[in-house]
Amino acid sequence: MTFRELSERQFSLPDELWEQRYSMPFHGMGMGDEWPSIPYWPDWDKQGYDGVLEAGMVVTVESYIGAVGGSDGVKLEDMVLVTDDGYQLMSTFPFEDELLD
Repeated sequence: MTFRELSERQFSLPDELWEQRYSMPFHGMGMGDEWPSIPYWPDWDKQGYDGVLEAGMVVTVESYIGAVGGSDGVKLEDMVLVTDDGYQLMSTFPFEDELLD
């Protein structure tokens, strides 16, 4: 799959959450949005560049969901290993059940 195809197919945020979105929902590992930085589809023309996801690459899937002026939000990030058959989740820390209600 190309970076562009992944951007086109990713989840869509409701309008009320768009302003505070995390800048790059897919990116390489590190302290910032390392290569490959794959933006939301509406940001593709401004920030996107194409490439190909290949087996052996590690990519993070990251989001922040919170409304402007809201009192709560959630930021989640998981690491995945791209495989020949799809992906393997590398993150192992479970979600806190009491926070999922």
